[in-house]
Amino acid sequence: MSDLTPVDPMAVAVTAILNPFYNLPDKPQSESLLFFFVQGKKQLGMDRWPLSLDRKKTLIYTDNGTPDGTIQAGSSLSAVVRRGVLTVYGLLASTDAQGRPTKIVSQVIPIQNPVIKGQMKTDLPGLAVAHNAASDLTYIFHTKKDASGVSLVQTILTGDKVTGNPINLNQSPAPLETSKLAALTYQSQRLVLYQAFKGGDSYPIYWNAGSDQTPIEIPGSGTAAPGTALAITAGVVSGKLVLFCYFMGEDQSLNAAKGVMKDLNDIKSLKWTCNVVPGLEDDQDAPKLSTQSMLAVTTDEKHNHVFFIEDPASSTSDLKYRNFPDPLDRFE
Repeated sequence: MSDLTPVDPMAVAVTAILNPFYNLPDKPQSESLLFFFVQGKKQLGMDRWPLSLDRKKTLIYTDNGTPDGTIQAGSSLSAVVRRGVLTVYGLLASTDAQGRPTKIVSQVIPIQNPVIKGQMKTDLPGLAVAHNAASDLTYIFHTKKDASGVSLVQTILTGDKVTGNPINLNQSPAPLETSKLAALTYQSQRLVLYQAFKGGDSYPIYWNAGSDQTPIEIPGSGTAAPGTALAITAGVVSGKLVLFCYFMGEDQSLNAAKGVMKDLNDIKSLKWTCNVVPGLEDDQDAPKLSTQSMLAVTTDEKHNHVFFIEDPASSTSDLKYRNFPDPLDRFE
């Protein structure tokens, strides 16, 4: 295996989403995005950022006596709008039947409530949720009972009681134990991405668009840092729908994989290319990420808003996330 420096396994979980309540067509000044993160007391914090690049964030989390929570450190968050309700999923600290530490998938917004009565458990950090019609497609990893590797588990959560039946997708190549997840739906089709070890210093990102499809490596993603966060979004470039997956490179660069469907009715027709994200201006260096950084992304009409911690960060008190507006016209 490689001796590359991996992403810190205790990196702070984050997610972002366009504010579904205040992005009103007749009030463009209200447009904003919501950035969620796990704060020091293992509770969820939230900042609201305006989409206008010349305005600073308008709502900043402040600890006014927040009680201790149970959101697992070094895990993942995922935000969707579920049946008209903003919903954030996370991993809560729990124990299994033998009393060993584990994590359970839970809604943490609008209320903290485990899904499937707390039966959706994992001992690994990956979590991704994508909304499709009246259901949430939820992805986690399981360590196989014979300790022979890691399997990907899909659960379709339906109804107000948030129930579903887990399905083991048995992905090959097997995901890294430290792999994160990203998921997206388009026209009732789903896409899930994860990281695997290929050999040497290569840790590519793989994508899968159906339980019957063999995962496919994203060309050029083999330089991803082991355990990198994965953040996926979709935007319109030159009138065409484009998917974007952001990840950290082995040199701590911010990388973007661009996915274009040859057939808009078939997500399996995706073709991917990768590039290192440049600086915003000619006189600015390309962004470098801290190994303690996770990633979150959401998209408006002009930018992919990518959240990350810049390198260097000398202490945990310096770990502040930056909103980096990656222009969509860069991908034309």
